[in-house]
Amino acid sequence: SLYQKKSARFRPHNLAANVRSAQIFHYAVRAQDVFLMKNDRGDGQGKSGDNKYHLGSKWHIFANRNDVRTAQMAPHLPAVKERLATWRRDHEIAALERACFDAFSARCAQVLTQENRNAWTRGGK
Repeated sequence: SLYQKKSARFRPHNLAANVRSAQIFHYAVRAQDVFLMKNDRGDGQGKSGDNKYHLGSKWHIFANRNDVRTAQMAPHLPAVKERLATWRRDHEIAALERACFDAFSARCAQVLTQENRNAWTRGGK
């Protein structure tokens, strides 16, 4: 139940969340640049001095896995592409998407300096 103690709220996991209620395909590591940008935004838990989002860190090695291929989303891809195309035909939505992309690209250019890349790579390449 939602009103249980926080530590027990989502247990047992197989009852609280299962593939019949919802499924999220979340990938911790996508492109290296996107992964490294997590150093800029922080970990969301207020930790400092952590090297979790460094290339070659324990977390990076654990999460950067491409050993299982799934086609579960493939049947939904045409509908997703059509929905995105519909949204993007709206000029305001398209402009907002472009603005977000441009802002992220600009921030990447500021943050992903060679110095930071070296600092955020295990062994400091």
